[in-house]
Amino acid sequence: MKFMFAVIKTGGKQYRVSPNDVIKIERRADAEAGKNIELTEVLAIGNADKFTIGNPNVTGARVLASVLENIRDDKVIIFKKKRRKNHRKTRGHRQYLTVLRIEEILDVGQKPTGKKKNPTKKTDQKSDNKKVKSKTSQNKTSQKVTKVKKADSKKAIDKTDKSKSSKKVSSPKKQAKSSDDSEKKTIKKQAKSSNPPEKKTLKKKSSSGDKPAKKSPKKSQDKE
Repeated sequence: MKFMFAVIKTGGKQYRVSPNDVIKIERRADAEAGKNIELTEVLAIGNADKFTIGNPNVTGARVLASVLENIRDDKVIIFKKKRRKNHRKTRGHRQYLTVLRIEEILDVGQKPTGKKKNPTKKTDQKSDNKKVKSKTSQNKTSQKVTKVKKADSKKAIDKTDKSKSSKKVSSPKKQAKSSDDSEKKTIKKQAKSSNPPEKKTLKKKSSSGDKPAKKSPKKSQDKE
């Protein structure tokens, strides 16, 4: 027989709970995430047909709950002031809490049902997760190998393209241009080598012929 609700006491507070409820209680020392705990301080228990109140607790009744997580509550600001005394004090506090999910409410003499087979399911899930991880790792390694092969093939293609381009550079048109340039250079060199000596000889002749003609009239005037 499943009871619809119960009133429990924990951490100095009372909570009205029913199966599959999620509540926040004061932090318990025995509460670890993923484990189950029993709440034995049951003040009242009942359903639509029956309701019993404990004195102060219902003997033999208990509530099974699973621990979801341990958290801290929102910050509470504590501000104190004394007027005309220049006294002000501000403090903050965050309470430690435990989050529970109510699984079952058991009356006197009742035993927990065998619905919970979480450990086996967890092991199955872990094995499945390991298989999936191994498959993903194999896929990743295969992808890496394919990427390396593609990179090597791209490098080889780039090398072949570079060699082709270097061969294209030495085309017949460029060879003809280079030969024309070399011919022009040789012609210029020949022209330079032939012209300068003629100019020098002309300058020397003109200078040697002009000097005596200029000096001769001056000497004749002095003698007279």
